[in-house]
Amino acid sequence: HRRGLRFLRARRRVVARLAAWSVLETGQTFLLGYALARALDGGFLAGRADVGLGWLAAAAFAVLLGAYGTGRVYRAVAALVEPLRDRLVRHVVDQGVRSADRGALSRLTQQVEIARDTFAGLVMVSRSFVFTAAGALFGLFSLAPALLLVVVPPLAAGVALFGLTLRPLTRRQEA
Repeated sequence: HRRGLRFLRARRRVVARLAAWSVLETGQTFLLGYALARALDGGFLAGRADVGLGWLAAAAFAVLLGAYGTGRVYRAVAALVEPLRDRLVRHVVDQGVRSADRGALSRLTQQVEIARDTFAGLVMVSRSFVFTAAGALFGLFSLAPALLLVVVPPLAAGVALFGLTLRPLTRRQEA
């Protein structure tokens, strides 16, 4: 746990870049929902097709921004994951040289890649959940704040339950 936090702290700039691109990528969640609601309410349902089309154009622009952000997110994740892979490779090679372990290279190619892929997957899924949920909640707050009372408690309960089960799941995975 401490080594992981040290690793992330040493790469604050990369983590900040990843967060910034994630905001752009998942900002489309908020912008798309907001623009579609405005296109219907203030545009088409109000008999103002020009306003509706304008909001639909804004929604399309949001999708383009999100796609651009997605491309940048993958670069930022690579900038975070590849140093971990390099560090693991150095560690396995050092251990293999010290103990003259012939299986070290085999472990290097298989286990290091598994660890790298797992870390990248964890970063992508966690980041996506946090930023998408924040965008959706911000959008809900903007459009119908009273519904937050219905949506936030079950969401918070689900996240809390997941957090409580994370350690036992981690221990089982390690075993």
